[in-house]
Formats: sequence, C-alpha cells, structure tokens
Amino acid sequence: MKLNQLTLISYAIDGDSACFILDTDLATAVALDGQALKVTTDAGDDVAAMDGHRVVAAVKQEDGYVALHTARALDPQTAESIKALETNLAVAKKAADAAQDTADAANQKATTTEGAAAELGVIASQAVSDGTDTQAAVAELGGLVADLTARVTALEGAKA
Repeated sequence: MKLNQLTLISYAIDGDSACFILDTDLATAVALDGQALKVTTDAGDDVAAMDGHRVVAAVKQEDGYVALHTARALDPQTAESIKALETNLAVAKKAADAAQDTADAANQKATTTEGAAAELGVIASQAVSDGTDTQAAVAELGGLVADLTARVTALEGAKA
C-alpha cells in the first residue's frame, strides 16, 4: 500500500483523524502536512482520500517506521467559534467558582449561626433551671424568715 507514493505499512481512519505507519524518514512524513492524502494499493488503485489534513504528530518508532497522526484542519470560522466558546466557558467557570465560594461562605455562616443559636438555647435552659432553683431557694428563705419572725414575736411577747 502507498500513501502519496510512500510505502504504507498500515493505517486507520477515524472520522476527521487518521494514523499512518510509514516506511520513510521523519522529515518526509512531516512534509505531508497540509497535502491531500491519498491511500492506494501497490497497483495504484484508490483506497481512501483525505483533504485538509494537518500533521498532529510524527514519531519515529523503534522498528524504524514513522507513525504519522493527522487531523482535518478546521476552517477559520469554526476555529474562531471554538475559541469563543472556550473563552465563554472560562468566564462561566470563573463565575460558577465565585458563586460556589459565596455559597460555601454563606453555608459556613449559617452553620456558625445555628451553632450559636443552639448554644444560646442551652444557656437559656440553664437560666430557666437556675431561675427555678432560685425560686425554690427564695421560697425556703421565705419560710425561714417567717419562722424567725414568729420566734422573735414570741420572744418579745415573753419579755413583756
């Protein structure tokens, strides 16, 4: 098989990209960049043809062959559209990251507020409990004062 008259060991075409294993030197393989690529049998019969392919990579393999990877070049309008999409995607990602940071900060603040409210609830509960204990102590003290008052009155009556 041949690729543009170069000896072609094997090839694979996948949509807009292709890989060719060539029996040639690296410089000759890279020189195919931008050319119309034509796969033919050794007898010259057409097998496949590709226009607008650019060399993406060319690697000299240990076995001496060159692996040539190509892809169809984009027309300028499509390339600009992709570039604009990439720019818009970067802006959208930055905005999404900022929104996530804001949401995380709000969530942290809410968690802190919930913790403070729970702590305040515990303190209020203790105050109510302390208030109940205080009421019991005041009632007991009132009883003692009443008892003392009765004794003082009895002593004053005995003196008289």
